[in-house]
Amino acid sequence: MNAFRSHREKLYNEMSELGDNQDNLQDKMKGAMESNNFCSSLLSQIEEWHKFPIEKTNQVRQQVVQRLDFKWIKLKRFLLELIH
Repeated sequence: MNAFRSHREKLYNEMSELGDNQDNLQDKMKGAMESNNFCSSLLSQIEEWHKFPIEKTNQVRQQVVQRLDFKWIKLKRFLLELIH
């Protein structure tokens, strides 16, 4: 009977250790996934920071083009008046 109990205790301890290892692995995987989400979130924020200057530059470019178009129209009218 002692051999049976000893063997049973050994199996119980090994199963407990296996369960602990599984829990640790799950925790590590969860941490890695959360870290990946953090990295993904950080990369998304960096992309937004990158887009902001591009969008602002495009807005300024459009304003400049509109002003130049307006100035060109005024100049064209002025030159037409000089000719006539």
